[in-house]
Amino acid sequence: MSRGLASLAALTLLTARLALAGDAPPPPPPPPPPPPPSDSKPAESSSSESKSSDSGSTSFRQTDALLDASTGKHRPMMLSFFASAVWGDAYYCGYCGFGLGLSARFNVPIVHDGFVPQINDSFDIEGGVDTNVAFGVLGTGTLFQLAIVAGPRYTVYLLPKFWVYAKVDFGITITPNGYYSAIGPIVALQLGLVYKLTDTISLRAEVGNYAIRGGIGIAF
Repeated sequence: MSRGLASLAALTLLTARLALAGDAPPPPPPPPPPPPPSDSKPAESSSSESKSSDSGSTSFRQTDALLDASTGKHRPMMLSFFASAVWGDAYYCGYCGFGLGLSARFNVPIVHDGFVPQINDSFDIEGGVDTNVAFGVLGTGTLFQLAIVAGPRYTVYLLPKFWVYAKVDFGITITPNGYYSAIGPIVALQLGLVYKLTDTISLRAEVGNYAIRGGIGIAF
């Protein structure tokens, strides 16, 4: 009888396990396959290349460059010193030959934002003194010459560190040399450039109808 009870218990346990197995939830479905590779990466690289090429071609749009049309700019004043080479009758001397000299200029910005709203420009007044020794003068050999000048200057800022300008110098010349002594007017047209080394120091060069100059500018 004990064997019968054991068989009945085993049968009952097996039946319970089969019932529980029948109520168990089905296994989860397999994960979906991965998506196909995308072509977005080449597009992104081409987009970045176009952006880099655009940034290289739009350097005139950076701050304080040619196309920086923002207002409220403040241009510093500048004191400049030049070494110069002079030719012809620049200093009211019809017999003067080639000359060498030193010049000083002081530049004062008047219209800091310029006259053309679409570009980065300014209008200044610049004046100073030229001293010159002319060689090869008929009858005397050398002459000392002095000029005091001032005039308008129009500046265009191509890049944050590179500017170009045009100006006109009006003034008087003095040649205190005996027979050749003279005082007369002068009008000099000049084209120049400025390269900014630091916030304070710049290199300058200019050429005109009477002289070519190179020097240094000190901003403050």
